[in-house]
Amino acid sequence: MHMTSDFHQTGIASIDGPALIERRFPEVPSSTSDQERFSGSRLRFIGNTQTAVSKRLRPKERRAVILGLEGALVDTREAATLSWLVALHDGGHDVSIDLLRHLSGVAAGELLRIVAGVRADSPDGRAMIQQQDRIFRTWYLPRILPFVGARRLLQRMKADGLRVVALSSGSADTAPDLVRASGVADLLDDVVSADGE
Repeated sequence: MHMTSDFHQTGIASIDGPALIERRFPEVPSSTSDQERFSGSRLRFIGNTQTAVSKRLRPKERRAVILGLEGALVDTREAATLSWLVALHDGGHDVSIDLLRHLSGVAAGELLRIVAGVRADSPDGRAMIQQQDRIFRTWYLPRILPFVGARRLLQRMKADGLRVVALSSGSADTAPDLVRASGVADLLDDVVSADGE
């Protein structure tokens, strides 16, 4: 498997962020009895795998799909990282931006415990979480952009008869703004935020 950051090559599929995986399948083996199993991260043949991949079979019992609002529809990774960097600095914690990037997607309470040794339900923890939310909403939220192809992906899911639910790791106050930024509000059946609203 070859990792590349070139977004313009053919045969490349994006995998959650800028890292890309080259998807070139080898020729069909000459012998149909030549069955192999998955080995590490390299896809090998189980009979004629190319045919199975091209059909993209979907189980009939699947009726809905849940997508991460921040991870699949809008790109908030760097914005969240920078807002946490400022909030932690304001709270007296000097934290590396590389560490925060590495912890992208970790829940706020867990992130505070790891990088600052602070409990989320403590006064300091609550203050830093509120500060991060305020910075994110004020500085970064107006500039959030949807992922390229997100709308087309949801249109395909709707055409297949699937209900589409977006799950937001943010608060109920932030989720509507993120849905607007995604440009797919009309294709979502429901949005659930981290605080259950």
